[in-house]
Amino acid sequence: DRTVFSEYHDGGSSTGFYMVRWGDWKYVYYAGRPAQLFNLAADPNETNDLGRADSGEALAARAEGKRRLREICDPEAVNVQAFADQRRRIDAMGGREACAAIKFNHTPAPTPT
Repeated sequence: DRTVFSEYHDGGSSTGFYMVRWGDWKYVYYAGRPAQLFNLAADPNETNDLGRADSGEALAARAEGKRRLREICDPEAVNVQAFADQRRRIDAMGGREACAAIKFNHTPAPTPT
């Protein structure tokens, strides 16, 4: 019954997103956008988004996902804070154009075969 939590705030994303996982359920919350919900036992490849489903089970799981997420953080407040921090860092590095010109040391995506 343990809650697993993840959050992501990429400088190129329009919003941050948050994930909580418990039991068979995975709830993904996007600040300012509709949430997603997956039953991983029934749908391990996450092809059936129950985020807008109106079944009793989906409604209860969405409420539980939202409750578990908000026990950990206020996603809207964290989203605002993360993007404000990114703006400060981008400005300190000389702006978007200067940042775009930097070659970051990262693992490149695999080449399709």
